[in-house]
Amino acid sequence: MNRTLDVPSKKPRVMFLCDESLKEALEAWAEKESRTVSNLCELIVKKAAQDAGFLTDDQSPIGEGVQASDGGRE
Repeated sequence: MNRTLDVPSKKPRVMFLCDESLKEALEAWAEKESRTVSNLCELIVKKAAQDAGFLTDDQSPIGEGVQASDGGRE
């Protein structure tokens, strides 16, 4: 199930490239959880950033030089 919404988002967009098998796995996982692939990826990346210490639970970036404008690079 490839769900698309015609609702504009004010969130910044990020794109990444992956193997076809990973794309299919993400689509199946998202469908199982009644999510879009985009929403699932956001959830996965947010959890990884929190676990790695780059994002707090309240979604604030952690560390010196981490700013939205520079992509987290010092």
